Amino acid sequence: MCKRFCSDCFSLFIVLLLCVLFVSCASTSHLCWKGQVGWVEEPSWPVSVSIIDKNHRNIASLTITSDMPFTICAYLRPGEYYIFSSLPYKDQPSTYWDAYGPRIQISKDQEPLFSGYPTIKHKKKIIPLYPIKYEEVSVKRPTLKWEPFAGAYFYSVGWFEKDGLNGRVIKTKQKLKTKIPQYTFDEDLIPNRTYEWFVSAYDKFNQNIAYYSSCYFKTSSILSDK
Repeated sequence: MCKRFCSDCFSLFIVLLLCVLFVSCASTSHLCWKGQVGWVEEPSWPVSVSIIDKNHRNIASLTITSDMPFTICAYLRPGEYYIFSSLPYKDQPSTYWDAYGPRIQISKDQEPLFSGYPTIKHKKKIIPLYPIKYEEVSVKRPTLKWEPFAGAYFYSVGWFEKDGLNGRVIKTKQKLKTKIPQYTFDEDLIPNRTYEWFVSAYDKFNQNIAYYSSCYFKTSSILSDK
């Protein structure tokens, strides 16, 4: 009787396991994406191309060593995913940023929806000069500065004014154009605030070729005109 009971338990276990596998397969979509990795200047191989979820968890990945087309595939549950290309860690920081490809939305009853960047293209890093790393600024209208970028026809600057205590965004201005590698605020800043600024470089064809984001500085309690 014991043998029969064990046999029945084993059979039940197999049935349950098959049911779990069937439900798991039924709730996933097999997705393949074909693409290429591009660069604004000379390439910097190798890179790792991955499918990641919205929490940046890796689902599948490939090592890419040339600009030849590749295909990456994965079984995906309903949710939000991205194609992401990252450069390996090196002793010297890379002059390129990691890059995102398309955003992928998987739902239960529809075909995968692609949006965002249709291709992967690594862009160069602009080198910010001032103010950075939460430097304290004591003038009402400071001048943001960065190193000139070769091939830049114009730059686009943006900034956020944030509450110094909780980081809440209070005000923002974006798409402020300048031909030179600096930008002076056209309005007075507020004392005891945190400011975040960013800059992008565009070529004569209006293509974004380089950028830097998330430079921070603080304003002092008293701000002077100069």
